[in-house]
Amino acid sequence: MFLQGFQPTASLRKNSVIARVTRKPRKKRIVILGGGFGGVYAAINLQKLLAADRVAEICLVSHDNFFLFTPMLHEIAASDLEITNIVNPLRKLLHKVEVLVGDVDQIDLAAKRVLISHNSRNYPQQIGYDHLVIALGSITNFYNLAGCTESALPMKSLSDAIRLRAQILCRLEEANSEWSPGDRQSLLTFVVAGGGFAGVETVAALNDFVREALPFYPRLREKMLRVILVHSGPVILPELGEGLGRYTQKVLTQRGVEIRLNARVKAMTEEAVSLLDGVSIPTRNLVWTAGTAPSPIISQWARRLGSGRLRLCARHQKSGEISSANRSTRHSTGRSSGAEYRGCSRGPSFEIIFIQDYRAAGFNRSSDGSGPHFRFQFLGFLRVVALANRLSEQVAWLRQKDSSRI
Repeated sequence: MFLQGFQPTASLRKNSVIARVTRKPRKKRIVILGGGFGGVYAAINLQKLLAADRVAEICLVSHDNFFLFTPMLHEIAASDLEITNIVNPLRKLLHKVEVLVGDVDQIDLAAKRVLISHNSRNYPQQIGYDHLVIALGSITNFYNLAGCTESALPMKSLSDAIRLRAQILCRLEEANSEWSPGDRQSLLTFVVAGGGFAGVETVAALNDFVREALPFYPRLREKMLRVILVHSGPVILPELGEGLGRYTQKVLTQRGVEIRLNARVKAMTEEAVSLLDGVSIPTRNLVWTAGTAPSPIISQWARRLGSGRLRLCARHQKSGEISSANRSTRHSTGRSSGAEYRGCSRGPSFEIIFIQDYRAAGFNRSSDGSGPHFRFQFLGFLRVVALANRLSEQVAWLRQKDSSRI
């Protein structure tokens, strides 16, 4: 910089060197919201594709600093597995991804910013993005049933499984010192609402866990125990078809589980669970696996389809964007969007869908929304449907080549 009025001499002009400074292009920033299957597998594949060439920065925001393998959550509740067997630190999985632990409070689509909060801070943190992947998953839906939110135990997180195991042991201790037969019966009655995968696996694990523990309590007998599965449909495990569903019902019944079909929970009090058909079950234990809802954050910008779902196209992009020009900058994954899918008659687990999508397509989406179409290939289900005194596991494995065959 020259001073005002200063004129450089000819020799100075001759010896001057003009240095040009070139700025490096700013890297694109991809922000992934959610540390479940959808978010983690998106991050794993994106870091392989992009981070190695340093063409983009990847940031993952998660409520926890670990990845939880939720299909085996019931085995934590039943003390079949240690916690470390189903959790993996996110920073260990994602070496080239920035991991931020916090809760998503707001998504500002116009400004392309995400607002997250931390337990250790009193003020929120803003994160800018060029591309946003929303994989916030779902929350437990109690459908505003009286007493369920306050008294029922969900089964969606690691803390839920730990709480269930603690409550089971607490009820056994209380029942062992209880002299009233009625109170003892309510303590030893366990109700699981929901006959899908989570409910069936939970009731099977809970049933075996409690029955194996009873001999260690001198005043308790197996005839005092009641384990009940409440399901709204005519057969449990509808995802597997009627044949395997009825087989599972038979196995569970042989293990001592009572199954109430075409029944729904109406309310819960401190002393009983009421069903819609008028039946009242004296119990202090209700495990809820009968409903989920998309993350509340989605409701800020989602197109409603009656139940708060998003309509996704074949490239997993939300149709009906607020700004069609920016369509490729926002991507939604299964449970966080409550997405509707064609071509899969029994509603596969969204974990399976998005693992397939990220592996096959590598999340390769161009700015105009073009890219490879995703077609889900149903490989089968692997679910533990009953445990025989921990000596063996009966596993239902179904391979389906088309939607019309079981």
